[in-house]
Amino acid sequence: MKNKKKVAIFSGYFVPHLGGVERYTEKISIELNKMGYDVVVITFNHPIDKNIEKNKYYKVYRLPILDLFKNR
Repeated sequence: MKNKKKVAIFSGYFVPHLGGVERYTEKISIELNKMGYDVVVITFNHPIDKNIEKNKYYKVYRLPILDLFKNR
């Protein structure tokens, strides 16, 4: 089997947070997967999120942060 190319996307926020950047990152992750790439999204872990998530299009790693300013 041919090795798939891998893409890592770094983003401060990601789904389920709603916003333009979050939606764009999710859509581009899905499209890259459809083109044959393995996609990993690395983002910050907020209290409502799981540490690692996976669906059929991408895998999400959420890194711990100190929530000092309550915004970006």
